[in-house]
Amino acid sequence: MAFYQRTVKRSGMRTSVPKVIGVFTLLLSFELITIAGDFDRFERLKTGGLYPIKSHGRYGYIDKLGRIVVQPQFTRALPFSEGLGLVMDGKAVGYLNESGEMTIKPAYEGGGDFSEGLASVRTGGKSGYVDRSGHLAIAPKFDDSGTFNNGLARVKINGQYGFFNNRGTTVIQPQFTWVMGFSEGRAGVYQGRKAGFVDPAGKVVVPIIYDEVGDFSEGLATIYHEQSCGYVDLKGMIVIPIRFSGCGEFSGGMAHAYALEHKMGFINKKGTWVIQPHYYSGWYFSEGLAAASANGKFGFINRQGKTVIPFRFDDASPFHGALARVILQGKAGYVDKRGRMVWQGEDDNAVPRP
Repeated sequence: MAFYQRTVKRSGMRTSVPKVIGVFTLLLSFELITIAGDFDRFERLKTGGLYPIKSHGRYGYIDKLGRIVVQPQFTRALPFSEGLGLVMDGKAVGYLNESGEMTIKPAYEGGGDFSEGLASVRTGGKSGYVDRSGHLAIAPKFDDSGTFNNGLARVKINGQYGFFNNRGTTVIQPQFTWVMGFSEGRAGVYQGRKAGFVDPAGKVVVPIIYDEVGDFSEGLATIYHEQSCGYVDLKGMIVIPIRFSGCGEFSGGMAHAYALEHKMGFINKKGTWVIQPHYYSGWYFSEGLAAASANGKFGFINRQGKTVIPFRFDDASPFHGALARVILQGKAGYVDKRGRMVWQGEDDNAVPRP
């Protein structure tokens, strides 16, 4: 694939390992590519509603109580965004609502999450956008396209990335090797092997001098230099020194980070450990809980570092609304905030990974 992202997640965290990925991140066995959202920032916007499951090789949806609402019948199903869920019927992508009604009939080669009322769809080898009614709002003309944030979305044209608005007008000319979506009025951009940030007018506001950058969250963004990371503010000032081996995004004043000995804990906006680094890995806080792993098992902790859901899972992901994806004894399912398994499938692929 020609599409790529310079950073890869270790349980929700960017590390300095290159990975072929891009906005089209779900490659099925029949080579149908499905467009995904723009990294962790957009994943947090998914608030549940219905939750995708797989049973006997087909995908459907359950509600937060584990009751099947949409019978497994699709080739693929992804989490809801803005009240619509992406499904694949054979090799075609469409969208259904939370009542299980198909509001946009499967007709596209690929599709993405809805953001600000629009979703990227792929047809004829090009990407355009549809609105919630299925109307083609922006004609397919891009090689690659992402989700909207404050009216801007990233696009790829002739091998270069830039940004356009929800009317399909170019705002920042394609000129970058790679770009991330906007977050808090800043977008990470890459020129060659170096990264920085631009504002909505395309002005460089954080110098393009870093090895990698992450999205802004609560006024801070991760920066990487020589495989270590710290944080800059919206003006580009380094406010937390580059001294960690891994850095996550802030949520509620806390971010998961890795000490140089590769143990994970949580820091505040001064870079001080508020939950000491004695976990192997973990995710950001969501719904007041964070998934973390220790001694080979995952559980969930609260903001005081107290274990709320015991460490008994093979894998765990952040909460999206009422439920979180987990794997227990080799079978994927969903748990609620009390740690009760509300639904469990047949294998470790029974719930799509976030």
